[in-house]
Amino acid sequence: MSSVEEEESDTCSVGIDLGTTYSCVAVYEDSEWNVIVDSTGETRIPSVVCFSQNGITVGATAKNQRILYPKDYIYNSKRFLGRRYSEINITEQWGYDIVNFDGDVAFNVNLEKHLSPVRVSEELLKYIKLCAEDYTGKTVKKAVITVPARFNHVQRQATLDAAKHAGFDDIFLLNEPTAAALAFFHDLIDTKEKHVVVYDFGGGTFDVSVLRIQGRNFTALAACGDAHLGGADIDQLLAQFCLKKWMDQYPNLNLTGEEQQQLLHLCESAKKGLSDTDTKHFDLYVNNLTNPLGMDLNLEDLKREAKSIFEKTISLTNEAIASARLDRSQVNHVVVVGGSSRIPYVRELLSSYFTSDQLSYGLDEDLAVAIGAAKLAHDWNQRAEIRDFVIQEFVSSSLGLKTYDDKMLVVIPRGERLPTTKDLKVTTLRNLQTQVNFFVLEGECDEAAGNSLLGNVVLSNLKPAPAGQLKLRIQFTFNVNSMLTVMAYDEETGEKQEVALNCYGALSMHSSAELSDTGNRDSFIVSNESNNVCQ
Repeated sequence: MSSVEEEESDTCSVGIDLGTTYSCVAVYEDSEWNVIVDSTGETRIPSVVCFSQNGITVGATAKNQRILYPKDYIYNSKRFLGRRYSEINITEQWGYDIVNFDGDVAFNVNLEKHLSPVRVSEELLKYIKLCAEDYTGKTVKKAVITVPARFNHVQRQATLDAAKHAGFDDIFLLNEPTAAALAFFHDLIDTKEKHVVVYDFGGGTFDVSVLRIQGRNFTALAACGDAHLGGADIDQLLAQFCLKKWMDQYPNLNLTGEEQQQLLHLCESAKKGLSDTDTKHFDLYVNNLTNPLGMDLNLEDLKREAKSIFEKTISLTNEAIASARLDRSQVNHVVVVGGSSRIPYVRELLSSYFTSDQLSYGLDEDLAVAIGAAKLAHDWNQRAEIRDFVIQEFVSSSLGLKTYDDKMLVVIPRGERLPTTKDLKVTTLRNLQTQVNFFVLEGECDEAAGNSLLGNVVLSNLKPAPAGQLKLRIQFTFNVNSMLTVMAYDEETGEKQEVALNCYGALSMHSSAELSDTGNRDSFIVSNESNNVCQ
């Protein structure tokens, strides 16, 4: 055995469903998949980290400390990954402190001030990597990590940063709905074209995607979703319902942080219990020193309190099918995944919206995404690149440039197929201008100020010339891993500048000091040779 073969036999690749409330990791070897268990023997790893005075704990061990250290217990942190503080709207009660640190979201805990969401994901991924290595007896270097289809460039880069800091050498990001589709259709050698809807109702987010699948070609046609539409939001609604009932009895009631955590945990247990067809009622009791706080929840309570969430998932599903330019009758399969899809009323809604022939409930709802990612990871581990499958995703948010009049010029529109390269011919704005500063934006707002600034590329050492005379070109390249490279070059001299925008923590256009009058003076105009963005 060569040294290369020996090294490969000692390593493996895994698929990771990095969820908002729970995560899973799976490995696919010898034509079968295995979902890896954690140190407690569970396949579902709570996506929580506790940074207490006793050190850092992850998963089930951390969850057991939520009552003791509510301020140090970080949960649902994926909702803040790659987000600016100005982008979030904190309307619910959180057990820990969420602060503004230089415009970014951060958490203040006992061990560390200004803890970033990336750091939380890093600790979670370190633990997942350790579990995988303990289970397989091999070194894990490669991982296919799933992300919501609607994650933008910055959120994807934040995920990559966390994985690299956790010790993974090679990472491929795969959209969660595509991973679920791979889990269902990986082994079906069927060349007939089919349209598949993936309904993914998880603990923190709801994602729905429409894919065209033919053989091993997976093409995403449309996606819709909501990052605040998941099981955790149902828990919050049930907790608010209980609290309102108790406040009617005890107007001066004030729950401590520990009691709030206990209530949320009990509401999560009630939701899961009531999703079991054999359970009609769930009794919960919060240990309050002043008042006896008990509640008998039933299935009707769950349906009534979270009805708006359930019905919104159907509305988003309808929107996705329409965006794919399909009629509901043209959908061949509906893949249903995510733990929240077990709720009886959700099944009722799906059964009334789709036919029984369309609906597919073949795999464990919690594990399907990790299994699909593991199957792709196996293919990747066998080769230098992924070749068994052709996966075509699309750009989730438009990418473009800030113009001299503070507008956004779209270079790669939302919905563009990946990978893609777009070129734009431009020229100088002013006479004798010797450099051009290209500010790269992400978003859907016509005004530059309404979008996120990903970074900038400066093309300097230009030959002084009258305005509009120089022939310049700006090129955007977006690869299959949703990573963006921007290159600017002077066609006459060959001078060029290339930047891989691997940026975490995109700037708000309002907060960037770079966007001054100087930045506008070094701007550009689109060349007369370019009617619009060209191939």
